[in-house]
Formats: sequence, structure tokens, C-alpha cells
Amino acid sequence: MRLLTRQFGKSFASALAKSPTLVRDLEECRKQGVRIRRLRSKCLGYSIESDNFICVGTKCSRSIALTMFAHEMYHVLRGTAPLNQIPRGMSRQRFVGLLLEEEVDCMEYELAVVAELIAAGVPVDDYTMKRYRNWRRRGRAMLRKRVEKLETSTTGERYPDYYGRIYDEAKARRQTKK
Repeated sequence: MRLLTRQFGKSFASALAKSPTLVRDLEECRKQGVRIRRLRSKCLGYSIESDNFICVGTKCSRSIALTMFAHEMYHVLRGTAPLNQIPRGMSRQRFVGLLLEEEVDCMEYELAVVAELIAAGVPVDDYTMKRYRNWRRRGRAMLRKRVEKLETSTTGERYPDYYGRIYDEAKARRQTKK
């Protein structure tokens, strides 16, 4: 926890310590050698599952940074979508669908962390609270519709377009290897 305090600050680390899910995931990340970085950049979060790497930007509220952290830890620790290797014969639609479903899994996971933070008395910002309340009222289906319209924090592409591009580029590489 000391390293996390040094990277993200005391406020972030003390709030994280009030979420049993985040504490458990952080311990698992450490066991698996996942590298965690705080980037001096805009509010963004990303992970590279194949490299065991998580990044969170500095220009986020504490609650958004915590939810991004939970989201990216889910990808690294539990992600199953075939982002780095597309199975032969998998259609573009199936590939994109699997990755969008994993994004929804990550969103549900981060909102479950928000529930833990709220229960522990950790204040969350208005944006995070609004997302949490919408999820509680409208559930997973609302998140699935939302992910269709969301843009990635790294490229600014809509998620379906982003994952479609990854599929197209992987197929093109496979064709050039023949």
C-alpha cells in the first residue's frame, strides 16, 4: 500500500483500503507482477493485459480514478475476451461483441466497487453517483447500450469502432503472413 500511496496519494490509498474488492485485487495484482503507473495526463485509464500493465491518469477525481483502477484491474485479472489473438474463424461481429461484453463486465465491477465505497462512507463525485444510481435502476442492459456510444479514453474512438479496427488490423496482418 505504501507504493500506491506514493504513486496516487494518501487520499486515494485510504479510500481504496475501504473497498474489500480493490484491496483483494491489488494483492492479486502484486502476486501476478502487474505494474501500476499513474500518468501525468488527462483523465484516462487503460491496461495492457498481455504485459500485465495498468495506467491511470492524474487529472481525475478520486472516485473516477478508483473506478478506472477497478475497471482496468478487471481487464488484467479477469478479462477473457481475445483481444491479442483472434481465434481463426471468429467473425468481426462476434469479436466486437465479446469485447463489448467484457467492457460491460468491467463497468458492473467498477460500480460494485462504488457501492462498497459508498457503504464505507467514502464520498464520490456527482458523475460517479449518477452512473451508480442509473445502474441500480436500469441494470446491465443500460450499461450495454451505453458502451455502444462511449469513446475510449485513449483513442477517442467509439468502442465498437475501436474493437472493429483491432479486428481488421489483426486480419490484415494475418493475410500478409500468408
